[in-house]
Amino acid sequence: MENWNRPFLRSMLSEQDGTVSSARFCIVLVIVASLGWVTWLVLHDKKLPDLGLVATYTTLVCGSLYAINRGTALIDRKSQQSSSGN
Repeated sequence: MENWNRPFLRSMLSEQDGTVSSARFCIVLVIVASLGWVTWLVLHDKKLPDLGLVATYTTLVCGSLYAINRGTALIDRKSQQSSSGN
C-alpha cells in the first residue's frame, strides 16, 4: 500500500509503538460503513434520515471499540509493571 508510507495515515492507524491498531482500523470501517448506509438511505428514500440516530450509533460503536483498546493497553501495562516489580 503506497499510502502507508505517509506519516499521517500511519500515525492514524497505528499504536504508539508503530504496530497497526485493530481498533482504529475497525473504527475507520464503521465510519465508512455508516457513511455508505446514510448514502444508501438518501438514494433509496429520497430524504435525509435522522442523523442524530446515525451519529449516536457511530459514536457508541466507535467509543466501545476505542474503550476496549485502551482498557486492554492499560491492563497490559499494569501487568508488565507488576511482573517487573517482582
